[in-house]
Amino acid sequence: MDTRRKYTTYYSSRGGKQAQPSNNSKKRRRWPYVIAILVLVVVGYFGLFGNSRTSSKAQKSPSFAVDSAGLDQSVNAILKNVPQNVQISVAIVDLSSQKTFYYGTDAPFNSASVAKLVTATLFLHEVEQGTYSLTQNLSGKTAREQLRLMIMQSDNDAWKVLNDELTHPKLDQWAQTNGMTNYSSDQNVMETKDVAVLLQKLYNKQLLDEQQTNLLMSFMESSENSLISDFVPAGTTVYRKAGWLDDRYHEAAIVDDGKHPYVLVVFSKSSGEYSSEIGRGIFKSIVNATTTAFR
Repeated sequence: MDTRRKYTTYYSSRGGKQAQPSNNSKKRRRWPYVIAILVLVVVGYFGLFGNSRTSSKAQKSPSFAVDSAGLDQSVNAILKNVPQNVQISVAIVDLSSQKTFYYGTDAPFNSASVAKLVTATLFLHEVEQGTYSLTQNLSGKTAREQLRLMIMQSDNDAWKVLNDELTHPKLDQWAQTNGMTNYSSDQNVMETKDVAVLLQKLYNKQLLDEQQTNLLMSFMESSENSLISDFVPAGTTVYRKAGWLDDRYHEAAIVDDGKHPYVLVVFSKSSGEYSSEIGRGIFKSIVNATTTAFR
């Protein structure tokens, strides 16, 4: 309705135009109309835009929820069928909800080179604090290069250089402070849940600032030996660190498909020489199960 037209000319019930009121009378009569219009405008504005905000909020799709029951069923079935001489421990974190899942043994493992992530995060924290610089010389190479070699190529010499700089007591303290309660630098042992906590906090930038987080994750994205990367869907980014000895293969990763990122940590150990064929099959099954649950 054109409200301005309604109030422009006033007609009497007899059909004739009424005499114009005096100027003072006009002003007195005009105020109720002006106030009424303002009230209508204000009510209309909040009615229109308030309702649109409410309706758009109501129309939002529900937040993603991982298929917990399906994940439990699938991973437990996989672990039930592994050979008796193989020990498996799995930790998964939904990075959207921070919900955690643990499967298999919860005993600490010799974590092999996965523990290099503890060294890397502590060293980069010390860089933030100004204790070290990435450009300084450490045993003939820059600190940045030693860090790159340790993560991307799993270089043990670089690991020793950085560990010696940091010292084992400081590594243990760093781990304990950040929730990795079963880590021991002297024995190089961790549980999968310790590694999951580390990667969860790394992803959430609770260990390092954005610059140092991005540096470490860029090294992890390019690190060697990744069974998880072999089995995720195309287009998925995997930030990972693997560790292996004659009797075991471990891998810890942040898996990001751009929609539902999660942490996946798998430790696998055999009582004799590790069968790469069996290990590859186990990793493939677990990655397929998590991919399905986080779809």
